[in-house]
Amino acid sequence: MSNTPQLTATISADGKCMHPPVSMDTDEIELLIDGNVLIGGHDSPTLLGSSTHFLSASRQYVLTHFEPREDGCCLVRYRRVR
Repeated sequence: MSNTPQLTATISADGKCMHPPVSMDTDEIELLIDGNVLIGGHDSPTLLGSSTHFLSASRQYVLTHFEPREDGCCLVRYRRVR
């Protein structure tokens, strides 16, 4: 296990970040996908921000947890593949 911190964030159903953009240089990602919210808009930030300049290299992650919830949200976790 790496010492790289885990990323925890909430995104809308259309994949827009409901918090400030974050660094994707992490080994674990935990997302709460809120199926009740659509943010939309071309300039709305995603997890990587709203810039057109994203990561300098691709990152590969594998889904390790999928938990649909009765409130319309879904908790998912990903672990980075090296």
